[in-house]
Amino acid sequence: MVYSENATDEPIRLEKLQREDLAHIVDWFDLEEFRIFHAPVDERQLEKLLSRRENGLPVDLGYKAVAGDSPKIIGVVHVVVNQQNRFAHVQQIVIGDRNLRRKGYGQRILREVLAICFEELNLHRVQLIVFADNAAARACYEKAGFVREGVMRDNTRCAKGYRSACFYSILEEEWRANAERENIKWKNLKNGWHAKTRLVGRIESPGSIGLPAECHNLNISRFRRD
Repeated sequence: MVYSENATDEPIRLEKLQREDLAHIVDWFDLEEFRIFHAPVDERQLEKLLSRRENGLPVDLGYKAVAGDSPKIIGVVHVVVNQQNRFAHVQQIVIGDRNLRRKGYGQRILREVLAICFEELNLHRVQLIVFADNAAARACYEKAGFVREGVMRDNTRCAKGYRSACFYSILEEEWRANAERENIKWKNLKNGWHAKTRLVGRIESPGSIGLPAECHNLNISRFRRD
């Protein structure tokens, strides 16, 4: 994964969102941004964020993001999977604490989700929709490799008028090419360690060799020190 200058060194892990978690995130959702909910947001509405399977296959993926060793939930992501057409739609991704926003957590969560979609579920495409005036979210998605496909002008009516939305997607071959480039970038990072030869193996404890926490599970063969 790409190292973010704004992100902390805490490792991020995704765990399945549970029903008992919903009480902790019920106040996170701005209804102007998350239009699938209505006031007052309650736990019953949030149940649509939970993982769900049909005929043994995942159709909804709901994850909570936890940082470091703390059990505290810092973020939530919900993805709808279309198995027939091999694509996923990222419906919601949110960092609950406003003080933790714009620190790289959202992008790291998104990259974990992409790895699940393309590596574990063998999907071909991941897509999402974001309001055109949400510059921070658009920058996050573009940095993660998403390509803007188009703009739906004035498609959402809100209290202050109308808002346009941008449609983004990333294909499996684009994601794999990006992942390959990002792995190679590590040869120029931190403490003189360099990736060599082809990418195999797995780093379980990046900090033990002087790499940022975002390098968790990065596929690299071996490292040398200058």
